Amino acid sequence: MTDEHFERELQIFRKETDEAAQCFHAYLAVHKKAGRTRVRDFLNRTPLFWKTCLAALQTASFIALARIFDEDSPHNLNSIIRLAQNNVGIFSKESHARRKRKDVKPPQSFSEFLQDVYEPTSADFKHIRALIKEPRKIYQTKYADLRHGWFAHEGLSEREAALLFADTDIREFQGLLAFLGSMSEAFWQLFFNGTKPSVQRYSPGAGSRVGTLITIEAERFLMSAAKVRQRRRAKSK
Repeated sequence: MTDEHFERELQIFRKETDEAAQCFHAYLAVHKKAGRTRVRDFLNRTPLFWKTCLAALQTASFIALARIFDEDSPHNLNSIIRLAQNNVGIFSKESHARRKRKDVKPPQSFSEFLQDVYEPTSADFKHIRALIKEPRKIYQTKYADLRHGWFAHEGLSEREAALLFADTDIREFQGLLAFLGSMSEAFWQLFFNGTKPSVQRYSPGAGSRVGTLITIEAERFLMSAAKVRQRRRAKSK
C-alpha cells in the first residue's frame, strides 16, 4: 500500500467525523439559541425553512455516524485501523523522511524531527481497539436501528421511532462524536507528524474542536440575524 492510499482513506475518515460533528452541533446550537426571544422571532418568520434545515442536520449527523460505525461501510472505523495496523511501515522514520522531503516547507531541524518520530507498535493498536468497544456498543444498541429504520429507510412507524428516540441521549451522542474526532486527530498526527497516538476515552458530553467551531459560528449568525431583524422593525415604526 502506498502512503497516498492511506492518506486518501484518512482524509475520508476525517471528513466523515467532522461532518457528523458539524451537523449535530449546528442542530444543537439552533435549538439552544431559539430560547432567546429575538432569535425565536427571527426563526418564526420562516418556520418551514428552519424545520427543514434542522431535520436535514439531524439526518446528516445520523447517516455520517453510521458510515463510520457500520461494518459494511467502505470507509468505516475498523477499516482505517486495520489499514494502519497492516501497513505499519508507513509510520516508520524512513517513511516520514520520504514524505517530509516532498514538503514545500520541511522541518527546520530535519534530523531532530526524525528522532522524535514515534513508530507505533501492536500494543498501540490493541489499546485503540479496546477503546472502541464501548462507543461501538452504544451505537449498535441505541442508534443503529434509528439510522436504518428511520433516517435511511422508512422501516419504522412514528410510534416505534419515538420509543427508540426516548432511549437516546444528547450528551451520549456528543460523546460518540468527540471520541471519533479524537480518533481521527490521533491518526492524523501519527501519519503527518509522527506523534504517538493519544485517543481520549469515550465520555458523555465531551467537547470537540469541530463541534466548538460550528457552535460559535451558528450562534454568531443567529444573534446577528436577529439583531438586524430587530433594527429593521424599529426603523419601520
